[in-house]
Parts: sequence; structure tokens; C-alpha cells
Amino acid sequence: MLDQKILYFVNDGDIKIIQQDISKQYADLSELKEQLQRGFTRYQHFFPKKSIPTIVTFMSGFNLANATTVNELGIGLDMYLGRNYGYYNNLQFPEYKTLSCSKEYVATDALFNWSVTEFVDSSNNVLGYMLHQGKMLFLLDALYPDVADTIKLRYTAKQYEWCNKSEATIWATMVDQEVLYSKNGKDINKYCDEHPFTPGFPRESPGRIGNWMGWQIVKAYMAKHADLSMEDLFKLKDAQKFLSESGYRPPKAN
Repeated sequence: MLDQKILYFVNDGDIKIIQQDISKQYADLSELKEQLQRGFTRYQHFFPKKSIPTIVTFMSGFNLANATTVNELGIGLDMYLGRNYGYYNNLQFPEYKTLSCSKEYVATDALFNWSVTEFVDSSNNVLGYMLHQGKMLFLLDALYPDVADTIKLRYTAKQYEWCNKSEATIWATMVDQEVLYSKNGKDINKYCDEHPFTPGFPRESPGRIGNWMGWQIVKAYMAKHADLSMEDLFKLKDAQKFLSESGYRPPKAN
């Protein structure tokens, strides 16, 4: 039964066209290999005891950008054929999804998603989850310091600018609504999962605004604990203590 499904997949006319498009856009993988090697070299510097995965590329049928096993990291190149790729439109991919469906996002997405599997989140409230995601973004920033924050966050330039200008408002709203310690999955989803914008905020806002906020808190913490290693950062599990010791204070609203 599985063999038949695989044969049906590889012989499908649309799949053949998509594979041809992948072959055209990714005929030369040398640049991507260099980007991945650069990121994983830094990754192993921070975590010398961790192994580097074998990288494989595949075609997912528009289902997965990355897939991981214990020793392998798969990259679904059909998810990076350009934000205006015709099949994305045919499948009615929303704009906030296709934003990062371009070649420049492949390496950062891959390193981020590999790191997610290496550092499993055990948080049970909004604050814990956003701090964990903030650590992941802090690590990604260290792996690719020369890559634009908009790429690492998968935000548009306008969304990124809005976050920077609205930081005090974002924080005040989360505090006032008393969601930081909420264990309600709907609250975690609202602030930390994919959305075209964050519910309760202007449409100019991006989704995953809690993850961005978590990154700001982690940066504040590390500025006060500059001698802390990346390994030790990920060992810190007490979200309330982390927030207190970060000394985080949002800049005053303009």
C-alpha cells in the first residue's frame, strides 16, 4: 500500500513539474551548503558535545519545510520556490505563509528547526513558552549574526519596525491582560503561534509577537549575564526567575 502511494506521488503530473522547478532554482547548491556549514560550525562551537546532522533535501508536496530524525535534517525545497510561485497561489497559501517561501530563508529556518528538536520546550504557560522561543531566536542570531532580523523572525520590514516602535505597548498589554502566567492553550496560541497578525493588536502587527517579546527579554538577560554560556542559557528553566533577573524594562513609548 505504501509503495503504491509513493509511486502515485512521484508519477503525478504536478509533482513532476514542481520537481523540475526545484531542479532549476536549486541546480547549484554550493551557496546553500556554505550557509548551512557556517551555521553548524558556530552551532558546534556553542554546543561541542552535540553532533551535526546529515543534510538531505526532499520534495514534501508542500507539507514540510523541515523534517528531522536523530541524525538527519531534511529540507523541503518545494517550500522555498519564491513567494510568488504559482502553485502557492493555486493552493491558496496565505500571504503570511508565503513571505518566507524564498531561498534566503532556507538556512535560518533549517538551523532554527533543528535547534527546536535539540532543545525541547517543557513550558506550561505563556511566559515560559515565549522565553524558550526567545532563547531559540537568541541562538539563531548568534549562528547568523550577519543575517537581517527580518529573515530570522520571518517578518516584513514594516512588521519589524512596528514591533520596535510598539515594544512598550506590547508588554503593557500582556501584563494588563494577565496572560503571562496563563496555562490556557488559546493564550499561548494567540501570542506565540502563526497568525497573519496578533489577535487583539492592530493589523500592522505580526504573528508570534510573544516570541519576539521573549527575544527582547533574553537579550536583556544576557546583557546582564555576559559570562553565561549558550549551553547554560538553555539550562535555565524557571521563567519567573529568569524574567526577574533579566531586569527587562521596555523602552518608553514614543
